[in-house]
Amino acid sequence: LGDVYKRQEYGQLIKDFAASIPVGRSGTPQDIANAVCFMLSDKASFMVGSVMFVDGGHDAMLRSDQF
Repeated sequence: LGDVYKRQEYGQLIKDFAASIPVGRSGTPQDIANAVCFMLSDKASFMVGSVMFVDGGHDAMLRSDQF
C-alpha cells in the first residue's frame, strides 16, 4: 500500500481494512495478474460466466448466505 499509510486522512482506515482481510495481507498487482493469467490459460477453459473474487477472502467473510 506504499505511501497511502503516510496520509493522515487515510492511513488508519487503510490499516483497518487491510487487517480485516482473512488471508492477513493486502492484495498486490501480482495477485491480480496471477488471476488474469489463470483466466486466460487453458486451465480455465471450462470456466464460463463466473464471478471470480480476488480479494483474499474478504467477500466470502462479508457475503450473505444467499449469494
